[in-house]
Amino acid sequence: MPIVPDWFVRELKVLDDSYFVEYDSKYGYYVIKKKLNKLERGYINEVEIWLATFPRLNDRAMANLRYRKWMGRKFEGDMKKYIRYLKGLNKEAKQKAKELGYEMMAEGLMKIHNFGRKSYFT
Repeated sequence: MPIVPDWFVRELKVLDDSYFVEYDSKYGYYVIKKKLNKLERGYINEVEIWLATFPRLNDRAMANLRYRKWMGRKFEGDMKKYIRYLKGLNKEAKQKAKELGYEMMAEGLMKIHNFGRKSYFT
């Protein structure tokens, strides 16, 4: 069973105390989970939620977890805000692609126009 690096455990505790790491030996990847206390019928049950899976615990995995935590705080856990944000990004990307297409088309038309106007001597 692979060992979880000490630095990763420390960084994970800094990010959130309720996060912990488990290794899934069947599939060969690490699972980052979070412990939550859920109230059901007057009783408090401890529930584990899967946050992410990684093949290796390195800086890229930690950066991904930080990004996820930042996104959760930015949108306050509201999926509608997150979807509006993604739609806005998609709209901007489409607009930029459209403008680039118009520029490429104009450049091509100018080359076609200038091609017939050049005189070649042999």
